[in-house]
Amino acid sequence: PVTFRYCIKYRHCDAKLVLKITDDKVCLKFLTDQAQDVKKIEKLNNLFIRIMSAKKLDTSSLMDLEAETAASIQAQTTQAVSQLSKPATGKR
Repeated sequence: PVTFRYCIKYRHCDAKLVLKITDDKVCLKFLTDQAQDVKKIEKLNNLFIRIMSAKKLDTSSLMDLEAETAASIQAQTTQAVSQLSKPATGKR
């Protein structure tokens, strides 16, 4: 979208980072406590700042971020599916 807002908050009491993005029609919230995700959010924030302050848009940075995000989502999905497909083991 042409216009949107995003807000990044760190909740010290929970040790979690909250990223909230909205375009006044859809609101998305991402909550994490993983350092790896915090680094990705930091990269995203730096990219937004670079885009907003640049006179010309460098699309190579956008494509790199898109490819990295897609690979990360695929890896997380694969890991979640493999954990769900493992049989439960435990003593009764």
